[in-house]
Amino acid sequence: MIDFVATFIFFFAVIDPIGTVPVFLTFTQVHEQKEKRKIALIAALASAAILLFFVIAGEIILTAMKIPLEAFQIAGGIVLFLFALTMIFGESKPEEETRMVKNYKDTELAHTLSIMKDREISALSSNLNKLTKTISGIK
Repeated sequence: MIDFVATFIFFFAVIDPIGTVPVFLTFTQVHEQKEKRKIALIAALASAAILLFFVIAGEIILTAMKIPLEAFQIAGGIVLFLFALTMIFGESKPEEETRMVKNYKDTELAHTLSIMKDREISALSSNLNKLTKTISGIK
């Protein structure tokens, strides 16, 4: 039988819900409390669905692809080791993801400003054309 406590501890360490909280708070700071709950619920349900899918179908998929479980475990260990090295020597997960969110917001703001600028130029051009027609009609 599966040792549920060991499995829970393993998933808790890999998923890192405590390390994800600062990223969630930073990303949702502009949203109201009701929207934050909705975002959290959708994220939790999507994560749970993906996790359950691979818990149930993971071994079947690996068998179909002819990948031995041991090779997959070794590859997973290497990935976790690389994450650990990144956390020790590089930016930690919350700092990196917070930076990514800020870059996204900056990009989104720049895109919004360029759209607004295009609309203003279009409106200005339209008004200039109307003014030109009005002036030429007066002559």
